Amino acid sequence: MLADTEYRGQWGISVDDYGRLFHNGNSSPAQGEYLRPSSLVTSPSFKKPNANNIGTTRVYPSRINPGVNRAYLPNILVEEGPNKGKLANFTAASGNQIYRGDQFPAEFYGVSFTPEPAGNLVSVRRVIEQQGMLGGTELYPESEILTSTDERFRPVNLNTAPDGSLYIVDMYHGIIQHKEFLTTYLREQYESRGLDKNNRSMGRIYRLRWQDRPLGVAPHLNDKSAAQLVAYLTHTNGWWRDTARRLLVQLGDQTVVPAIRKLLNDQKTDHLGKISALWTLEGLGGLNLASIEAGLTDAHPKVQISAIALSIRLAKVDHPIIAKHLNEMASSDYEVALQIALIAGEISGELPLQALKMVIKTHLTAPLIKEAAISGLNEREAEFKGLMAASQQMEFLAMLDSVGIKEVMKSNVLQLSQSGQESYQRGKGLYDGKAACFGCHAKNGEGISNMGPPLVDSEWVKTTTERLGKVLLHGLMGPITVNHKDYKGSMIMPGFVASLSDQELADISTYIRNNWGNESSEVKAETFRSLRESTAGRKAPYQQQDFVTGK
Repeated sequence: MLADTEYRGQWGISVDDYGRLFHNGNSSPAQGEYLRPSSLVTSPSFKKPNANNIGTTRVYPSRINPGVNRAYLPNILVEEGPNKGKLANFTAASGNQIYRGDQFPAEFYGVSFTPEPAGNLVSVRRVIEQQGMLGGTELYPESEILTSTDERFRPVNLNTAPDGSLYIVDMYHGIIQHKEFLTTYLREQYESRGLDKNNRSMGRIYRLRWQDRPLGVAPHLNDKSAAQLVAYLTHTNGWWRDTARRLLVQLGDQTVVPAIRKLLNDQKTDHLGKISALWTLEGLGGLNLASIEAGLTDAHPKVQISAIALSIRLAKVDHPIIAKHLNEMASSDYEVALQIALIAGEISGELPLQALKMVIKTHLTAPLIKEAAISGLNEREAEFKGLMAASQQMEFLAMLDSVGIKEVMKSNVLQLSQSGQESYQRGKGLYDGKAACFGCHAKNGEGISNMGPPLVDSEWVKTTTERLGKVLLHGLMGPITVNHKDYKGSMIMPGFVASLSDQELADISTYIRNNWGNESSEVKAETFRSLRESTAGRKAPYQQQDFVTGK
């Protein structure tokens, strides 16, 4: 079944102890979501918040990196000093991993590791939680935890291992660029050093471990009974906790539910063990009022947050007691109040809405509170508006009034000629398929933070076909302004001069110029045939100033 959700990067996904997702794009080593998945997708009137960047995009290879697509462009490689010729920023970030093992020193727990195969390295960033967002700093300033002078070292994925180490998947490959976007420059680089040869059978897996600590024991959890698995819900290694929880849920043995509930009241169980126990009970259908109350009254806010989120799983007969707890907790610290806002509308009765009113009064100016409150009302907007009638929170009330009335961006395809409609449909397939435009500009054309600007109501799309055509042929780099807003993402849009035909480029142009509320003329293949001839000598992507100066 399809469901609406947030966009989550390009190359891999990982999770922290609290169920929050981390991902990345080519030029963004790690992006973390402050809230658990799909927390803010129920209201049609508010855009989903984008994930936050964890640290900067800088990298520090141990070798020069001429074999990077478009390394001839400015700012791709370091241009002067002792690091001249080395990759300056992430350009091929791959499978990020939040380390949750127990073999490294404690300072590494919860940090973000990201492989950069184009730079032959693995980078690490400390995740810093702030109010309503996640940030980060490099753990090794102006250095990396792992680099190689071997150009074929291509780390592409990472995993926390059962023994506490970090597994590194190295595809050990000379070529990593997709053929559709391979520049002539990079082809010459590969061929000059024989990197296009011997690429079929040399991948390997490395294990990064801390030298002064022993590795953990092999798990053999498949051999354990359900009763034996319960103890591993409190293990110091996140892999063990996650795997024990999965196996318990798969086994479905209800006889272990009392033992799991006991973990919630055991003073020896740390907050991670209690969170693991709560979600295991949810998977087994073993949540009851007592287990939720144990979480709500726990001293650790992260345990309280999980208990609040899971309270909606209880039967309505328990809602009055849950509502009382929520009302008592509504003026507490920000992250607990935020979680109350996210679920208040799903607990029956007026008291949860009174709790939400208190959350708004206490934390209205804090990040995500308004959005969480509106999302969490769960179609009880009119009822809540009555409670807020005497409130002076005019901005919030205006947001509340807009729920459900966001205008749907419609296609202009029916206003095109028959040939234009056919071109539009082909362009849709290319946008979502071969050209993969959606990967940076999103399926809805609204753009993706740190990757691609919006195509909706964009003057780059709607006005002159010459500028759009040149960009599609040869690409675009550097900051640009779209609809009076500046976009400074570090990603370079690749050109399609070598990979798409004139007709295919015309089809994409027709599609994006007549979708999401854009209304423009169709584009013919002849336009691209002419532009291809007139710009045949172009080697570099365009920049915004090229169109200002008429280059």
